Amino acid sequence: MKKLFVILVLIFSVSLLFAENEATSSRNNNSVSPEQEKSSSLPNDQQTYSRPYLGWGIPAIIIGSMGIAGMIAFSTAAASCYDDFDHMGEWVELSYAAAFSGLLGAGLIVSGAIFTTIKKPQKPKSVSVNNLSVSPTKNGVYASAGFNF
Repeated sequence: MKKLFVILVLIFSVSLLFAENEATSSRNNNSVSPEQEKSSSLPNDQQTYSRPYLGWGIPAIIIGSMGIAGMIAFSTAAASCYDDFDHMGEWVELSYAAAFSGLLGAGLIVSGAIFTTIKKPQKPKSVSVNNLSVSPTKNGVYASAGFNF
């Protein structure tokens, strides 16, 4: 059961990556109107992307993996209590803890996978000169420039 869960999570993560690649390739193949072409300073082939939620996604995956490890530990402890009828209440508590830990871990892993796959286009970095002034003086020249970047 645990191996099946891990395989399903891996398949889900890979399918998200393939779906994302297909979506970006279909966007690049579409024709662009002249207004959109003027508004974009870079062609679609040179558009750069960033992953702004990567700092949330990777810790969520790591903490979710810890939750799955907790589920395995609680399940192992519950299995050792199952045979003894005197410890049946402890078995129930450990089973609930294992289920809660597993569900929490799975949710965090899926959320982390979604966060890490989100891409946003980056604005191109450019430097422009908005002020340039030159003032002659008796002993030389004063010059100043203002930049936006």
